[in-house]
Amino acid sequence: MRAILFSLICILFSNLAFAQMLVGTDTLFGNEWIDYDKTYYKVKLADDGIYRLDYDKLSEMGFPVASANGANIQVHRNGKEVALYSSTNGQFQTDDYIEFVGHRNDGELDHHLYPNGKADQLNPYYSLFSDTSSYFISLHDNPVGLRFNENPFGNGGSIETFYVHEELEYFGNFHHKPTYNGPAKVQYSHFDISEGFGNQVSNETIIELPASDVVETFLFTPRATVRFGSNSNTHNVEVSVNGVLKESESFFAFKTSEYEMDVEFAELSNSNLIKVLGAASNVDKYSVAYAKLMYPRATTFDTDYFEFVAEASTFDKYYQFDFPGGEYFIIDEANGHRTQGLVENGKIKFKVEALNQERKIIVYNQNSLRTINSFEKRDFVDYSQVDPNFLFLTSEKLYNPNDQNNAVKLYADYRSSQAGGSYNT
Repeated sequence: MRAILFSLICILFSNLAFAQMLVGTDTLFGNEWIDYDKTYYKVKLADDGIYRLDYDKLSEMGFPVASANGANIQVHRNGKEVALYSSTNGQFQTDDYIEFVGHRNDGELDHHLYPNGKADQLNPYYSLFSDTSSYFISLHDNPVGLRFNENPFGNGGSIETFYVHEELEYFGNFHHKPTYNGPAKVQYSHFDISEGFGNQVSNETIIELPASDVVETFLFTPRATVRFGSNSNTHNVEVSVNGVLKESESFFAFKTSEYEMDVEFAELSNSNLIKVLGAASNVDKYSVAYAKLMYPRATTFDTDYFEFVAEASTFDKYYQFDFPGGEYFIIDEANGHRTQGLVENGKIKFKVEALNQERKIIVYNQNSLRTINSFEKRDFVDYSQVDPNFLFLTSEKLYNPNDQNNAVKLYADYRSSQAGGSYNT
């Protein structure tokens, strides 16, 4: 009995250790952002884009919009405040709204579950649990929440002759998890090296990525990236782009590998084939998480919503695009900027401010705006202030709060009753 109890304790505390997140020098549990005196309104989304919540939608959610000042609205995701745009800082009126950049759930938080973090994680673009993100909207007491700032074009400067386009394909149709002991196919209960979603393990995988309107320039070298996890066998992996061998490596058993490869302009085509080949044997197999191609492209777009890559830079960059016309806004989320594009002579102009990191720039108009259809009111409980005699661990599959015969709740109610001992449950 003692051995069983000791084993259960070890399992519990090992899982608690993985529940912690090491961010820099800080050890976080993910609840540090919560103000337990506030009510939050949880909204869910599963697509990237710009989300607008107007007066009517906020009211439908139960948010106290009639008494809210725009300056006091706050949005959080993954424990961090999210910058937003509010049509007013004063009293919300029926024609007012907020906008923020929404991101579907990916593997951003999952890497904390692996022994070696991002080095072990197979697919940073695809979550192990859900593609749905949760955002929390609240009212706060500070004068102004985190807001986008204007980034006017100013006097301008030398116009960029290209933009950096990213063509990305990621896979989520197969859950790759290492197995051990041959035919026994033993799997560890923890998240293992190269575990995650990718394509079906294969001896050869070819990913096709298109390229168009390529601008040949010495200022940017095209590059292809591919990430994959291996099976338990002996490996001699060969990675090629359009038939040109770029990388090869020999190793044994499970590993998460990522290669970033320069591609000559002469090697590019309208349809580019990135191949991952197991050359050691027919059981030398891999699950590919994603492949992407980045290259300089002509400055034109014809869609309501458009993204491109801004490279790390120590100086501001000025862009001018051919576009369909109308009113477009530009968001540099990392810099905290939201600016209406300047239209001159049938072209749209804007500035991207210097920043020492690569990131995405979003260009959009009102036709691309998204809204929220899933929401709920949340009042969080600070369990560090609760001292129960009984703690019930259950799951959504076992616990249905609307079921009058809910066994978990019935037992909890019994233990808290006089007959059950008047315990705090």
